[in-house]
Amino acid sequence: ISGIEVATELIRMHSDINIVFISRYDYFEFARAAMNLGVKDYLLTPITKADVVAVTNNLITKINIQEEYKQKK
Repeated sequence: ISGIEVATELIRMHSDINIVFISRYDYFEFARAAMNLGVKDYLLTPITKADVVAVTNNLITKINIQEEYKQKK
């Protein structure tokens, strides 16, 4: 089973899930397929602590904006 298949199933089951792929493969078509599914980010290994912090902070910001928008409705 591929990461794309897992992400597809997770998104089907939990439409609001935030998925970040971490891969050692620099294969553009795979990354594009992942992003088209709604995967939030795609990191290539080796990754650093700064990479994880940046992606996490970005996701937190997006989640907070979405929550604020929902509260205004």
